[in-house]
Amino acid sequence: MTPKEYLAWYVEATKSLPMIHSISPEYSSPSEYYLKNGSEFESQSLTSDEKEYLKLLPIAECLKKMCYQNAQRLLLFFPPRGDKKKMQLQYIEGYATNGILPVQHAWLSLNGKVVDPTFGPLDSLFRRKHRILGEFPPNFKYFGVVVSESHIREFIFNHQIWSSIVDDFMCNYPLLTKKSCQKRSEQRK
Repeated sequence: MTPKEYLAWYVEATKSLPMIHSISPEYSSPSEYYLKNGSEFESQSLTSDEKEYLKLLPIAECLKKMCYQNAQRLLLFFPPRGDKKKMQLQYIEGYATNGILPVQHAWLSLNGKVVDPTFGPLDSLFRRKHRILGEFPPNFKYFGVVVSESHIREFIFNHQIWSSIVDDFMCNYPLLTKKSCQKRSEQRK
């Protein structure tokens, strides 16, 4: 099951639950937001320039099971240098799978190619062999939405944590409701 197929099934299955209520007129849940606004990412080879650029990022220092922190830190603290038109690094949230079950996940996109500092194929002892840099195995799938750097900065400013921007229940889902989160600014008054 691809992440998109899973999201379609999940959104439909949860709409009838009594505790599920629409977050906004457009979306019943973050999953529906991903489904309506997301796109699939294809396995693609990196160019030599893209490979050189990724060598500047401390991807090896990224932690297991910390996808939001890894992707947000790399985007915010290690921005593209040089020609920004040549190297477009973006933060993506959505779902990824290694062929078993899609999970909510965050990664980066470099010129439309998956750069996943957290997730990757495992060896026979269930250790991560390497991270996803452009190309990924055929059983891996990625489906997600681009989240702007300004939304990431606002989220971190308001909550002081690394977490999902789309699934920001602490501020009543600002991306889904198109309302700004005023949590920290309200505390200062």
